Amino acid sequence: MLGFFTLYRKRDIPKKIYNGGTIPGSVMFGVGWAMTGACPSMALVQVGEGTLGALLTIFGIITGVWIYRAIAAPNFRLDTGICGE
Repeated sequence: MLGFFTLYRKRDIPKKIYNGGTIPGSVMFGVGWAMTGACPSMALVQVGEGTLGALLTIFGIITGVWIYRAIAAPNFRLDTGICGE
């Protein structure tokens, strides 16, 4: 934190444009993570361990991304299609 504060004070860092989908997407990601008890990468590790419930987590991740791409992104213009900008 101190490093970022020091860099911020010494440089003129441009402000990033706010993407309207950041907050709803973060909330959805956090709720899904809390419901399953596993982050997306951990679900793959759990499949390797033979945990059957991890398959449901991976299915939920894929389904959620598909629903977002098919419904939310085009209708609400939440996805800019450009990563990092």
